[in-house]
Amino acid sequence: MKVVVTGGAGKLGRFVAQELREAGHWVISMDRFAKTRPNYNEFDCDLRQPGEVMDALLELRPDAVI
Repeated sequence: MKVVVTGGAGKLGRFVAQELREAGHWVISMDRFAKTRPNYNEFDCDLRQPGEVMDALLELRPDAVI
């Protein structure tokens, strides 16, 4: 399953993303503080901007958003 984790670079978000990846899901961290990490899919997006979030979700087409 393709899952977007909003705030995936934050304290809780990174652990949620890690657990989902370990469960076999394709995880994309969506955060305005995206950091380049190996084997980690990130999408730089300011979650405070609804239009930017909507554009990102339309581009990514996830099965779920957390």
